[in-house]
Amino acid sequence: MQALAIAACFQEDWPLLIISPSSMRLQWANELEKWYDMVTPDEIDVVLSGKATSLRGKIAIVSYQLVHRYCTFSLSLLMSLSAQKTFLAYSLAQVIEQKRFGVVILDESHSIKSFSAQRTKAVMPIVQRAKRAIMLS
Repeated sequence: MQALAIAACFQEDWPLLIISPSSMRLQWANELEKWYDMVTPDEIDVVLSGKATSLRGKIAIVSYQLVHRYCTFSLSLLMSLSAQKTFLAYSLAQVIEQKRFGVVILDESHSIKSFSAQRTKAVMPIVQRAKRAIMLS
């Protein structure tokens, strides 16, 4: 709840991205609907798979696992994937890049503590592009 209060203070910097463990995505959506009267439920995008081709809301919620799986890839990896998987990987990464999130909340941020970990390498470019980052542990 404290992270939501902080993020609300920086609403002019939105869109807001919340990266959390997979099991917490729907809980975050429920809390947003409960505490944020400035957004409607249809303005909250909960990304449940790598098939997301657009994020239309003011707020997106995605798991560390999806960011790691679909936003970390090299040219050689793209070449080795099937055409459909390549499209899916590119789509989620492209959607996140195009949205230009200004505020990012990292729930359970201790999961990205190792700079050499692939998960950290996937998340950090997203955080670095944001104007504000709120890290919870």
